[in-house]
Amino acid sequence: MSDFFRPLKGANENVGTIVLVIWLMFTALLIVGQIFSLGFDAVLGDEPWQSLVVSFSSAIPVLGLALLAPVIYKRPIKTLVTSADRFRWRLVALGAAVWGGLLVVGAAVAYAMDPHSFSLVFTPATFIPMLLVGLIFIPIQISSEEVLFRGVITQALGRAFQSDAIVIALTTALFALPHLLNPEAAGNAGFAFLAYGAISFGWVMAARQFGGLEITLGAHLINNVFGILVVGYADAVVAISPIWITPAPEMNATAVSAIVTVAVWLGVLRWIKSRTS
Repeated sequence: MSDFFRPLKGANENVGTIVLVIWLMFTALLIVGQIFSLGFDAVLGDEPWQSLVVSFSSAIPVLGLALLAPVIYKRPIKTLVTSADRFRWRLVALGAAVWGGLLVVGAAVAYAMDPHSFSLVFTPATFIPMLLVGLIFIPIQISSEEVLFRGVITQALGRAFQSDAIVIALTTALFALPHLLNPEAAGNAGFAFLAYGAISFGWVMAARQFGGLEITLGAHLINNVFGILVVGYADAVVAISPIWITPAPEMNATAVSAIVTVAVWLGVLRWIKSRTS
């Protein structure tokens, strides 16, 4: 299995080409993503499931453009996602199971500490449409972020820098920075950066450890499904219709929680890998 950060070079692959591709992708994303969002917004109304479609519609061109990178590099698209011979669905399930278990434990601890902060808001009339839309759009949205940030960008940095530590640090920061635009980060940019940076670090380390994005796709999928459909918080970045809702998070506590969660995540994955190697 080759190094996921630095797969075998394609016929048209060099640092200059990579930088150009990323620049063109980001420019195109700003334009095409806005067009998609405006288009969906013009057709749909303001119900939660409709707002979710509008929010995540820009992920469609993100994913499409990200997958164009290996076509330009002239190497198999598979190399953008995994260094294994084939896509490993078992690692998707593993990532979802471990990260999902940590989310459940975290929610249980939060409930035990302050049960009054959890409000049961389950309404079938809004939950079921959100569930159906989520089954379509959440996988597209999380795939677009994983392929772009921990696929295209990480491998581009891997070509530019021989140090994995530099690649991991830059990838961590580049994933965290856009999330500072989320509503909960307002006025708490430092702690928000720590929180999102911790998650990004945990996921890019997992991708490095297992040689591909399958495990982070699983973790990212269950993370967003849980936050949108199970336990969400007020004033989230996307419209939600979960079973329970809590107040908007305090970013200092969220940063601590994220760091602890990632430490446990990496420890569990290291133990699992040692048992299966």
